[in-house]
Amino acid sequence: MKNKLLVIRQLDRQLLAIKESGAALVPKEGWIRTIRKALGMTIKQLAERLGTNPSRVVHMERAEIEGAVTLRTLRTVAQQLDCFLIYSFVPMSTLEKTIKDRAKKILTEQIKRTSHTMYLEEQSVDTDWLEAQIEELTRELLSKNWKHLW
Repeated sequence: MKNKLLVIRQLDRQLLAIKESGAALVPKEGWIRTIRKALGMTIKQLAERLGTNPSRVVHMERAEIEGAVTLRTLRTVAQQLDCFLIYSFVPMSTLEKTIKDRAKKILTEQIKRTSHTMYLEEQSVDTDWLEAQIEELTRELLSKNWKHLW
């Protein structure tokens, strides 16, 4: 578990840097058009560099904004704009938190079912004790293989 969490924490730091830099934000007009215009390049000039026609460049720019462009196309265009493509998933919070929250959710559901049965049998337990059990079982669950979390 410690090695897995260490790797997750390192990855979380890298992803946080991307998130904080704003690099994950796509310009309103898309990267293709934004960089092309910043370089002072016309649609026709980019089309010549790509070996295609201008209408194809217009289609690529529109497809990027709509989220319908392929990574291959983005990579090819980036090269012709003297750029390189960065592709990443940036978690909403952190990977570590996502994993811990998922483990806690599974265990909370299991313990609630058990505690409900115990309540019906008039053997209910203290809420603080239940929370302590969830925390302890979460640590134990995370020390095992994580495949069973999903």
